Amino acid sequence: MDVAAGYCSFINHICCNCKKYALDVNPDVRKYAGRDVEVLVDQVCHLGKYFGKGTVSLFFMSNFLEHLPKDSISRLLELEYCLLEKGGQVWILTPNIRYAGGKYWDFYDHITPITEKALMEEAELIGYKIKTCIPRFLPFTTKSRFPQSRWIVRLYLHLMPFSGKLFGEQSFLVLSKP
Repeated sequence: MDVAAGYCSFINHICCNCKKYALDVNPDVRKYAGRDVEVLVDQVCHLGKYFGKGTVSLFFMSNFLEHLPKDSISRLLELEYCLLEKGGQVWILTPNIRYAGGKYWDFYDHITPITEKALMEEAELIGYKIKTCIPRFLPFTTKSRFPQSRWIVRLYLHLMPFSGKLFGEQSFLVLSKP
């Protein structure tokens, strides 16, 4: 399940033998979802309408939580915990205000400052186990003066964690339901 799927950049690249879902409030998500992706146009708080308790194996959220108030982030993580199967995971990619600094606020719709430590604290209070935490994973944005191509992305990932320590301003977390 790709939560706030947008252009479906994540879900369209996942190869699996299971059902794939993309959720977004914008109906344009239908234009971008692959043929093997079921699209749900709705708010994240309504995930429970589509899935029963313990029926989802993976939730993915990229650059989404910073657009929500703190209490909504908590409710979403609690809802996902409820819907996850035992051993299921939540993957979170989010800007980290500690490393992004003031440019975090360059996007008008960023309303909640987030660090990996705050997310881990909330996740553990809900009952998640932290499987992975990379505080400095990806650059803050892909909009830059530097050229973009597959080989540069591959090189960046190959050079991790060194490249993350130099350029990483987003955190990547994997939460697991025990």
